[in-house]
Amino acid sequence: MTIPPAPVAPSAVQPVYAGRPGVLLVMVLRGLALMTLTLGLHRFWMQARVRRFYWSSVRLQGEPFEFTGTGFEMLMGFLVAVVLLASYLAAVNLALVFAGFAVLDSPLAANLPLLALLPLSIIASYRGRRYLLARTRWRGIRFGMEPGAVTYMRLTLGYLVVAVLTLGVLVPLLDFRRRQFVMDRTRFGTLAFRQEGSWSGLLAPWLWVIGAATALAAGAYLAEASGLSGAWVIAAVAGVPILGFLYQRYAVLSFRYLTAHTVLGEGVRFGSAMRTGRILGIVLPGFALVVALMLLVVFGLVTLGVAVAATLGADLAFLGLVLAGEPMGGRLPTDLDVAIAVAISALSYLAAFLVGTAVTEVVVTQRVLRHQVETLSVLSIAGLDAARQRPEDRAREAAGLADALDVGAGL
Repeated sequence: MTIPPAPVAPSAVQPVYAGRPGVLLVMVLRGLALMTLTLGLHRFWMQARVRRFYWSSVRLQGEPFEFTGTGFEMLMGFLVAVVLLASYLAAVNLALVFAGFAVLDSPLAANLPLLALLPLSIIASYRGRRYLLARTRWRGIRFGMEPGAVTYMRLTLGYLVVAVLTLGVLVPLLDFRRRQFVMDRTRFGTLAFRQEGSWSGLLAPWLWVIGAATALAAGAYLAEASGLSGAWVIAAVAGVPILGFLYQRYAVLSFRYLTAHTVLGEGVRFGSAMRTGRILGIVLPGFALVVALMLLVVFGLVTLGVAVAATLGADLAFLGLVLAGEPMGGRLPTDLDVAIAVAISALSYLAAFLVGTAVTEVVVTQRVLRHQVETLSVLSIAGLDAARQRPEDRAREAAGLADALDVGAGL
């Protein structure tokens, strides 16, 4: 009797991240400086350069990804989006007036225009992602995403209502349906992605979040009912870190589950070994370093300012303006005191912003992306050879609406 051969497991290929932190740091610092000098106008060109850096740093089988978007098209998309956004808000306020709401007199009505931005922000996130995919290539073959922003908005709002009515228990259902809608419309050339699996695969880690939030709220309520003053502060100090850890754990485990159930074409599958501990090990020390560097920059500039002020004849009145906003030393501040205080405060804020933003990009954002990339695996990668070029999606609006509403579209 002939024994049939054992099935051969599909080969797995892992992408590589080749970005150099020093190059990114110089790029971001230079871009932020130019953005400051151009009153924010250079932001779009900096954003395009940073994306090209990230895309080209991710390599699969030695082939880097490409980002082909430009700063000019993003600027044009942003300007169009600002006009549309202003028109939309004007129409909403006009509708409130006709509906009988006094926008300036009613706190509820004053918040309605902000609430009306929710559907628009959901549409913006979809269109922003579609733009990024339309400007992404690998081996010269374009990615893309089919239209469907309005349907995506309706689906998201519908499942959001369900999540709210169930007191957050069905948030995994919301997350899964949104991801499924997006992935089922994502393409690599002529190959289509599809999201398999079930929302129940996300439920177990989410119930830990719900349980911790319920325990935190119940503990604070019972302590307050027992007459223990400040009990909610104690509960927050003890419970919020645990809640944050469990939420991050849910984010990682749901990403791993959804990735493992994503299929491209006729059998290309994916896997992820991303770890919660590693993500927290990057984010927490990273932000601590950023805060320390920002404080060091501010302290250094203020110290330098005090020394300069002393040589120019300023005294404690100047120092009080910088530190507390009120003069010190028993006299009113002179024009010189005010000028020096304003200059040092502005320079301290600007320098801290530049350093904080650049270092966050390098020690947090880049390292998290590296971990995500290096723990990803592609199974049966030979199936990618079947991909053929897809028609160009011009996406003339770029990610303008997403930039205007600052909702992002991910990497």
